[in-house]
Amino acid sequence: MTLFAAISLFLLLVAGSWLVGFPLRRWLTRAGVLDRPKAHSSHDRPVPRGGGLLVVIAFFGWFFLSSHDAMPGI
Repeated sequence: MTLFAAISLFLLLVAGSWLVGFPLRRWLTRAGVLDRPKAHSSHDRPVPRGGGLLVVIAFFGWFFLSSHDAMPGI
């Protein structure tokens, strides 16, 4: 994979995460999927849970889209 292709793929995944992240956060808040603060929490107000899902999707997106050149049979 060329440097240009790697940077383009990275920017595509960042834009996709951004476009999905904001609606997902809004939906999780409305659905009540919140992490409520407890005595030892690092936050002081309820925050939406599930944002790590975007990290996993972006990682696997990067892995599968960038590994095509390294493994042409896939």
